[in-house]
Amino acid sequence: MASQGKLKAADPARIWSIDIIVSEGFVLTEMSAVVEVLRIANRVLAQPPFKWTMRSLQGGRVGCKAGLSVDTEAFVVKPTADFAFFLGNSDPDDPGLSLGRVISSYTCRGSKVYLLAEAAARYIRDQGGASGRLTTHWENSALLRERMGLNDSSHALASEDGLVVTCAGMGSTVDIVLALVGRLTSAAAQMTVANIMLHEQVRDFSSLQPFAGAKPTITGDSDLDHCIRIMQDNIEEPVPISEIVDELGISTRSLERKF
Repeated sequence: MASQGKLKAADPARIWSIDIIVSEGFVLTEMSAVVEVLRIANRVLAQPPFKWTMRSLQGGRVGCKAGLSVDTEAFVVKPTADFAFFLGNSDPDDPGLSLGRVISSYTCRGSKVYLLAEAAARYIRDQGGASGRLTTHWENSALLRERMGLNDSSHALASEDGLVVTCAGMGSTVDIVLALVGRLTSAAAQMTVANIMLHEQVRDFSSLQPFAGAKPTITGDSDLDHCIRIMQDNIEEPVPISEIVDELGISTRSLERKF
């Protein structure tokens, strides 16, 4: 498959509309990840399937801590976007992140909402706590624990709870948007975009955030991860399967099922 070639979308007649929600001090990494993945997907697909609009509470120019700014349109009472990405913010206490009514205006109309990093943390806080179905960036989890005693959110990259997807944000935003591209178009399109971005692996939502104190996951399955690491560490002298399953404490058949 040529990475520069055009690919056919699963539904060439469908144009997916996406709102990107920013507030002053937004995280440029996340905005770039959303826009660039969608832009490249439009480039490689025969029929560009994505269009997006930058939005903010008041509209106008909104800046980030990196010194750049974007032109935005104000929120609409009845949004028509299929998806909405609420970006994180350099200031987790920014009141511009408290957008419960705006989030509801999307979900009430069937739009799927992605809350990144601080936007997810504010959602968790405004909901009065977290559950295993919600996640945010690990720094925000630590802050919620210190300030409010909330410590039951997931450390996964992303977590779906109906029409609301809470996400770790930052660099993992690329994985989240690539997953959406793959879901709406094709696995081939997803892989082509990932290859162009030199993004080696599209991580699953259940993958743990790679930070001190959390064991990163390759596949989302701890036994399979352990098996892969054993094989990687012994490439020159492969370890027999019998020894691997003894190390894992599972049967050969159980390991075969995981593969």
